[in-house]
Amino acid sequence: MKKSKFSSFFYEWFIFILIVLAGVLIVYQIFYSKNKGNIYYSNLALINQDYSKDWFLGNRNAKLVLVYYSDFKCPACAYYHTKFLNNLLKDFKDQILIVFRHFPLPGHSGSRELAYAAEAAGKQGKFWEMADSIFNNQQKFLLSKDLNKEIMNLALFLNIDIEKFKSDLNSEEVKNKVEKDYLDALKMNLPGTPSFFLNGRQIFISASYDEFKIFLENEIKKINSN
Repeated sequence: MKKSKFSSFFYEWFIFILIVLAGVLIVYQIFYSKNKGNIYYSNLALINQDYSKDWFLGNRNAKLVLVYYSDFKCPACAYYHTKFLNNLLKDFKDQILIVFRHFPLPGHSGSRELAYAAEAAGKQGKFWEMADSIFNNQQKFLLSKDLNKEIMNLALFLNIDIEKFKSDLNSEEVKNKVEKDYLDALKMNLPGTPSFFLNGRQIFISASYDEFKIFLENEIKKINSN
């Protein structure tokens, strides 16, 4: 019994330290980006520009297509998902298409299960609701000792048919969808998450939404002038 309590105590402190370190990294990234003050493209091109089977927000025929590879246990992913998405849709409306793809990193235990949960929720038309809920409550999932229970509780909260959800959660279709995104990310040698592509080209963006907004406005002007 004493060993069990000690293990539990050690586990909780280990997770706490990971969360603190993740927070420090986000703060550093925000500070560094604001002081560096630039947004730039790399030479890497997106290998799959067929978005017909992806989850998306915005206009399918938009001139700006922003694809992002994300991990549900990545604190930086949560930052960009919660701080950028709604603002982009509000400010650019039918001028932008936002595409979500999975890149569950091997070092993030449970990230694949959360990706499966989002895909399974999508089978009932609630992919984005599940994705938003996971990112908005990310710390709870990082600390959870029973991830499956947390996932089921969230599905119930979103009024998802639990029996169908359980079936879809373990289906080959759902797992293959996540795996395809993951393998594409590996083929491109993506360094981590989140990874962004704008109109098929990898782009490194700062943590300042206002800066990114100005950049996109200028990109639209360039497109319209051609």
